[in-house]
Amino acid sequence: MSAQPFLRRSPSPIVPELCIHGTRLTGAKARVPIEVQEQARHAVELFQQGQYTEAEKESRAVLAALAPFFGPEDAGILLIRDNLASTLCAQGKLAEGVEEHRVVLAIWERTHGPDHGNTVQTRTNLAKALNKLGKYAEAEKELRTVLAIWERQRGAKDVLVLEICHDLALTLVRLEKLEEALELAKRTEKGFRGPLGIKHAGFREARTLREEIDSKLNK
Repeated sequence: MSAQPFLRRSPSPIVPELCIHGTRLTGAKARVPIEVQEQARHAVELFQQGQYTEAEKESRAVLAALAPFFGPEDAGILLIRDNLASTLCAQGKLAEGVEEHRVVLAIWERTHGPDHGNTVQTRTNLAKALNKLGKYAEAEKELRTVLAIWERQRGAKDVLVLEICHDLALTLVRLEKLEEALELAKRTEKGFRGPLGIKHAGFREARTLREEIDSKLNK
């Protein structure tokens, strides 16, 4: 299938003086040595450059350096761990990456609740990793949870909600649930047409997916 999922990128590793998800990091984080801050930035740059092995090494080093300052449930630590999980997946270490995403998700749910933005982001990243691992039924479950939360919080026509619809449709195609996948693909195509326009890559991907599902159903 030519259409590919466009799941949102996972959050970048924490840089103590920066804002992550709109929250400025203060307090004990101000005591983090400057070299650790620079190392965190470097890990981000390496990931963005596709140097995943080096990014993993730097992320692990940052986690070790931050351990004296923060506990395992600190939000910054969890963001770095979630990014590390995505870095592992990018290297093909899918089982390890999925397990790391699961651990982080469980802590987010316990400390912040299932509807918190960071919880939903990690669940989305987990779904992406599960799809790569070929665990489509598990990915479907996680995507349905994300979709239900975001529809309630953002509304049915929100672009991010439509992105999850697209990703869920792709997952359902892999599970041969074509009728429901087609309805989601139609919803995504229609929803993207207005805010994005027919020349946008997102709309074109949604249209291609809808056409491919139509073709499968009409064989």
